[in-house]
Amino acid sequence: MTQEQLAQQLGFTRGQVSNYEQGSREPDFETLKKIADFFKVTTDYMLGRTDDPTPVDKLIELSALAGQQKFDPMKELPPEAQRSLEDFIDYLMRKYKKDH
Repeated sequence: MTQEQLAQQLGFTRGQVSNYEQGSREPDFETLKKIADFFKVTTDYMLGRTDDPTPVDKLIELSALAGQQKFDPMKELPPEAQRSLEDFIDYLMRKYKKDH
């Protein structure tokens, strides 16, 4: 993407984009947010405060999805095997609870 294309997308001048890239000007907070939103990164990433560009809301969403997709090997077993495994777990819990 060229400076001109980025400027058009964000509603800036090419000169503004050039100044931000060269470090001769710093964007105000609203401009920084606009740029971060455009690139789908956090303002902390833009400011060099983190190496992770992923926005927090995206991390929360990914975490929730990961929680929903946990593999449960018990579900792969037939009901009789599930009951046997549950009984064995109960046995182990009782046995080691008494020892401690």
